[in-house]
Amino acid sequence: MISSTVQFACDLSATELKWEHQRVSTPCHNVFRATSQFACRVCGTSDFEQKQGDCTNGKRTVTFTKLASANCYGTAPSSFTEDCGDVELGLGVVIMVSIGVLAVVLLLVAIIAIIFRKKQQLEHKYSKLKATNTDSGVHVEMQNVDTSVADNA
Repeated sequence: MISSTVQFACDLSATELKWEHQRVSTPCHNVFRATSQFACRVCGTSDFEQKQGDCTNGKRTVTFTKLASANCYGTAPSSFTEDCGDVELGLGVVIMVSIGVLAVVLLLVAIIAIIFRKKQQLEHKYSKLKATNTDSGVHVEMQNVDTSVADNA
């Protein structure tokens, strides 16, 4: 029985298929080596560098260049034009974000006002207690300190 083996070898500079009969052949088994650019692996996206051109009038051209280290067969993807520049937000999004920010600011102002008012009330009660202690010479404890914000708001 006679058999043959064909070994494919990648050569990107080859312009045509080149056949060689290998010396390891025996009378019953032939080994051939086929050298071609088509024996190379097909290029993938990682074999190309994407270059984006300058943004002019809201458009830019994107081109692809084959990397020098890419040992593959294939051409670069076609260049294309894409939109670039300012991102436009819809009126609804702008209004919703504005309302959200305004609500947060108002909430913070309300919290600060409540805390400030509570602080003033406690200072007033303390000053009354202090005046009572100094006038009578008797030590008086402050009782029933109201700590709830809702009752004094």
